Amino acid sequence: MGNGNGTLTVEVAGRGRGKFRVYTGRTVLARARTGHRTPFVLAPGPHRIRLRQGLDRSNTVTVDVPADGRVRVAARRTRYEAVLLLPPLLALVSGQEWLVAGLLPLPAVAAVPGVTVRLRVVEP
Repeated sequence: MGNGNGTLTVEVAGRGRGKFRVYTGRTVLARARTGHRTPFVLAPGPHRIRLRQGLDRSNTVTVDVPADGRVRVAARRTRYEAVLLLPPLLALVSGQEWLVAGLLPLPAVAAVPGVTVRLRVVEP
């Protein structure tokens, strides 16, 4: 007989050494390694699960963890969202020569925060 708790397994697809913080609500459970399945023991009932690693974050999914049962969620990276900044082109369009020198040191790419990891329930 079990202790009444259920198991949530988080599977993060991909390669690498990164670890994602696994949240249930505002509480950090622990970290899930990329390329592995990481089990967590949770009380039975509904839990809101999300992942985060630096600026990378996932959507939130609600899972109903059964007593003495298992639920598995899988995370997969989506595309990165970015905005390409073109300072020299901006200077050419505006016709301002002084603008070229002032804008060239700016970064060429600026990341846009958003969901870059898609989380879904694999086994209810």
